[in-house]
Amino acid sequence: MVNKSGVAMNCKITIGYENDPSAGYVCFGSLKPEKDGFKLEYDFDGDKCTLVYRGGALQQSRRGKMNTDIAFIAGRRTRCVTKDTELGYGCTLEVCTRSLNYKKTEKGFDLRLEYMLEDSHMLMNFTAEIVGEQ
Repeated sequence: MVNKSGVAMNCKITIGYENDPSAGYVCFGSLKPEKDGFKLEYDFDGDKCTLVYRGGALQQSRRGKMNTDIAFIAGRRTRCVTKDTELGYGCTLEVCTRSLNYKKTEKGFDLRLEYMLEDSHMLMNFTAEIVGEQ
């Protein structure tokens, strides 16, 4: 990945679900490479989202109509705290991360995440590719 000493770069983000290909999402955001990971900021359904990968752990947050905080650490159980700000409803769900694989690429990164959210088995792929002049 081109690293501009921690400078944020415009990127194309692809989010896919292997167990539900129709639920994929493509958007644009900002990728800031870090020494042992990255910080990714993007909009999802009108909400502001941040994905931070450091030291083998992934932290996801979402702010807007839906507020969510979730940590993914391979082999560990964590919690997903979510609240629908329009309905005033919130809940806490158990997350068990089976695997978290991060790979830098020439144009950005690929990240594959396998986890259980309560009784739902999830396989997600995040890809960020630098776009435009840097």
